[in-house]
Amino acid sequence: MDDSGHPDSGVVAVDSFFRISHQFCLRIFYVSSMHNLCIDDSLMMQLGAESVFVGSGIFKSADPESRANEIVKDTTYYKDWNGNTVNTWSHSTGAASMPYFFPSPEGGVENALLYYPCRSNNPTMETGGVGGRVDILNWDGDILYRYNISSTLNQHHHDIAVLPNGNFIVVAWERLYANEWQALGRTSVNNNLNQMWGTAFYEIQPTLDGRTESIDNFDAVVWEWHITDHLIQDVDPSLDNYGVI
Repeated sequence: MDDSGHPDSGVVAVDSFFRISHQFCLRIFYVSSMHNLCIDDSLMMQLGAESVFVGSGIFKSADPESRANEIVKDTTYYKDWNGNTVNTWSHSTGAASMPYFFPSPEGGVENALLYYPCRSNNPTMETGGVGGRVDILNWDGDILYRYNISSTLNQHHHDIAVLPNGNFIVVAWERLYANEWQALGRTSVNNNLNQMWGTAFYEIQPTLDGRTESIDNFDAVVWEWHITDHLIQDVDPSLDNYGVI
């Protein structure tokens, strides 16, 4: 952990006690790693941690070794209310957040689609929560659509939002080089890349015909939002986004 209190690129394990109620305390091992989050969490459970924090969820299990093994598998499970596995999907890379089960107008789980936001093999912007790809699979595990959001200028991270019409929205970092962030009124950035990463949202309309598309050519983008379009600065009156704040 660095002086600012943020985790560095190594592993931080903290044995902390969080009071859940007046009579009950739960021991939680918090594990953070830039590149091996799930592996580190698995290790902590195998070492005897009662609970681990994975991304945005706390996992506690009566069988830590079994749960640890499940955490590191690139597999999605569909279970019934009794915990029985009904179907599984195997993936070539780990999840960026969580899969989404999208029901079909025809009804029946066998007609539903699985939206799987995942990590690209070679992310272009590397930090915590990196993703880069969204796969859409049918019940049998066939990939009906793949969308890559890992380019020179954009890198998907964390989550997606599946819309009622079947489109999905991805959140992405948008890379800004020095001339671009200076044009927004920024006078300096505090990183060794000399870059600023803004936030952008893209709505993607999938074709579901087996093709792979990419943000490189803005394939299938039907709507987009950029935080840079909404910034106002009061530093340089000669810039387009100047305003009195």
